[in-house]
Amino acid sequence: PATSYSLEPLIVLDESCGGVFEDGSGSFTSPNYPSFYGDNLKCMWLLYRTTESVEFILTDMNTQSNYDFLVIRSGR
Repeated sequence: PATSYSLEPLIVLDESCGGVFEDGSGSFTSPNYPSFYGDNLKCMWLLYRTTESVEFILTDMNTQSNYDFLVIRSGR
């Protein structure tokens, strides 16, 4: 018998707090920057690259200890 599957998305991006970059360059900020952003935000930006190396330049970053994190990882 045939079997059907329903696939749920692994990641749901909220355009106000995250997004996708495919052009090789760009910039992004947290919601409401430079003012404070809301509690319990889970922002995710997906960056697709066409070169072997990537450069990140952080121009302004303030975090609340034990609550705010910046994670950069390779999809490999």
